[in-house]
Amino acid sequence: MYKAVDIPTTRLAEYAYSTIRNDILAGRFGPSGRVVQDDVARRLGISRTPVREAIVRLEHEGLVTLLPRRGAVVNRVTPQDILDIYEVREELERLAVRLAARKGHPYDVRALRQLLRKMERISPTRVAEYYKLNRAFHIQMAAASANRPLISALESLWDQAVNFHMFSMYSTEEMRHMVSTHEVLVDVAEKDDAAAIELAVSQHIADARANLLRKLESQQLATAGHRAVAGEAPGPLNGRRGRRRKNGPDSSTTHIK
Repeated sequence: MYKAVDIPTTRLAEYAYSTIRNDILAGRFGPSGRVVQDDVARRLGISRTPVREAIVRLEHEGLVTLLPRRGAVVNRVTPQDILDIYEVREELERLAVRLAARKGHPYDVRALRQLLRKMERISPTRVAEYYKLNRAFHIQMAAASANRPLISALESLWDQAVNFHMFSMYSTEEMRHMVSTHEVLVDVAEKDDAAAIELAVSQHIADARANLLRKLESQQLATAGHRAVAGEAPGPLNGRRGRRRKNGPDSSTTHIK
């Protein structure tokens, strides 16, 4: 429970935005979890108006969807989300490799290996911290491009909540294995062969994309199977129930208290 805070009115919306956004990225709301304005306002000790402004901003960023009579719902991960994000990531990270080679900028191999050592020490159950280190690794790789707009675009892409939700699909063993797949990137970067680095980046992203698509399909099939056993009407494999109350909230939605 948050304590009531004395923050200037002009900063309340930013305060609400940062808090809700961090909660989403940390997985506290979960996919399809409802962000209830009254609940958030009560927890933060502020009025509903700045919370509403924050939620509208989050909708513009694609983190939530505002639905009539249902309020804000955290967006789910879909196969198209994975395809779209990894398509852009591959292009940005390959471009970063080419720019680094063109400018003659070496990779900070020491910094990259330090990030991997931190990833090794973190318990795979601490997904939020693991996610931040993985994000930092890829941003550090891109830093060799010395292209601020490119790095900003990559940071923005990583900051979408869907990325964190995708990470939450990994098992403990898979997260441990991810460290070794990143070691391959550092080993290639250390040799300073632009063509080899670009190829390694493409392979790394392609493998991650394929793995996530398989995991998402497996989760959706499992969800559909559980609902069939429970006697629910089958629906599309998008995580929603086949039967919904008219104009009412999806019964699979999680209410956050």
